[in-house]
Parts: sequence; structure tokens; C-alpha cells
Amino acid sequence: MKDHGKVFEADVRKSLSVFDDVHVDRIHDSVTWGGHGMIGSPTPGDFWVFKRNGEQLSIVLLEAKATSTRRLDFSRVEDHQRDSLAEMDSFHRRSSGWIAVNFYDPNDIRHMNRCFMIPIVVWDEYAARGDRKSIALSSCEEDKRIIECPRVKGSIFNMSAWLKVV
Repeated sequence: MKDHGKVFEADVRKSLSVFDDVHVDRIHDSVTWGGHGMIGSPTPGDFWVFKRNGEQLSIVLLEAKATSTRRLDFSRVEDHQRDSLAEMDSFHRRSSGWIAVNFYDPNDIRHMNRCFMIPIVVWDEYAARGDRKSIALSSCEEDKRIIECPRVKGSIFNMSAWLKVV
């Protein structure tokens, strides 16, 4: 069975690669052998995204998460990832931290396969409320600060609305 998180990461990369003014670098998971098994080293996120706008350059740290439920637990973004995303967001006016969330149905992925881009500051607002342990699909649909990137064909999402704000 495929790890849908890795599939979604590949879909995000493929979706961004169609833009001439965007360069995407995958931040590879660092693993080493630790005697009884593989040990992973923490990474700040999944991708560095560089967007050129004339002489300006925007830099985005992006973490991608997939869920087969109608919510994504806040605990799925590790503390060091959240900290890295927030640090990038406050580093410069043209840098930002985002979480790409894929809500999908493993039994009907052709009809339920949606991508939302959540700014880290919005993620933090939802997490800080304390009354919930997750962000719901309905919140992503309703909050205008969260950008849906609709699936246009196969595993390609239309990222143009998101790229306008980064």
C-alpha cells in the first residue's frame, strides 16, 4: 500500500513544476542506521519553494500533510516543523511558511482529493484556540485566508491562486 503522504508530496511538486517562475527543492528526509533500525533526523519542512516576480524573489517553506479523514490533527505537524515554518514566516516580508493539506478518500480518490494551503499564522490561530485538536475540512472551506488549490486533472492541483499571495 502506498504512503499517501509521499504521493501528495510528489503531487505538490508536480503541480508547482508547471510554472516557469517557480523552483521547488525537496528537503529530503535524513535517515541513518541506528543499530536496531532507521533513525530519522528532523527536517524543517518538505519543500523550499522559490517564486520569481521580476527582480523580486519569494521564499516559502512548505510542509505537506495528507489525511483520509475530514480533519487533520495539529499533532501531525511536529513542533520543530511548526517552529521552522513560523521562523520563515517572520524572517522577511517575502518569506513565508505554509502547510499544504490533502483531504482524500482512499476508496474514492477520484472524487475526494482536495488540496488546501494554510498559512502558518492561520494554523497557529486554530491550534491556539484550545477547544479543538484538529483543523476540519469545513474550516478550510470557510476560512478565506486558507486557499484551495483545486485538482485540475489526475494528480495536478491548480496552485495559481496560492502563488499570487506568496
